[in-house]
Amino acid sequence: MIYRNKNLLNIPVSFQVLTLFSISFLLLIGFWRFIFLVHHIPKLQLNNLHLYVQSFWVALRLDAVVVSYLCLPIFVTVFLPYIGWKSQLFRKIFYLYSGITFFLYSFISIIDIEFFKEFGTHLNILAWQTNAYSKEFLQFAWKEYPIIFYLIGVILVVYFWMKFIVNTLQNNNKIKKSLFIHICSFLIGFIVIGTCIRGGWQERPIDWGHAMFSKDQMANQIALNPLFNFGRSIIQLNSEKNISHL
Repeated sequence: MIYRNKNLLNIPVSFQVLTLFSISFLLLIGFWRFIFLVHHIPKLQLNNLHLYVQSFWVALRLDAVVVSYLCLPIFVTVFLPYIGWKSQLFRKIFYLYSGITFFLYSFISIIDIEFFKEFGTHLNILAWQTNAYSKEFLQFAWKEYPIIFYLIGVILVVYFWMKFIVNTLQNNNKIKKSLFIHICSFLIGFIVIGTCIRGGWQERPIDWGHAMFSKDQMANQIALNPLFNFGRSIIQLNSEKNISHL
């Protein structure tokens, strides 16, 4: 009886996969935020050290928005009985998707660090302009920035992150869970992801203004998520265009 109760309380592998992906992604974002902070040490003020530490905590809500959107493909498939984690093909696709997602976010974080050095702000609509992808600009970027070094660094970081995920999931418990446990896990995942996508239960979804928590601008910039800021700037520009056409 005790053995059965322990099995009943075990978390389904599908929910473990979803949770592990989300937490690993949040840790990766925190890692690149720390790299961003290190690159701008000359701009930091020692008397505001507590604000820079606090910025990591403030940033979690914006980071959770990004993570929740990108874990949606996993959420809608991992709980399916025949397509989910029991499928070897799904596992390969999951590892591939995780690796590509972590790589792209890491590379965007590197671009954001250099972008901030040049313009004093995170990635925004300026990076979406057509001349930003011109042949002349790409040649300039290749000569001025250590792109090969950045690529090797990103690949190494993503490799160790993926190694951790693979090793963790290989040691998961393969005991079958009841249908009730699976349904509860799905509902919990649905509620958590829905909440994180909105940034909470407030009336309006969270915006980049959440990161403006102090009078120290550098602390505020550390709290901003570069991908969230980039996406919001594009959405805001499109909204303004639509309003102007009315």
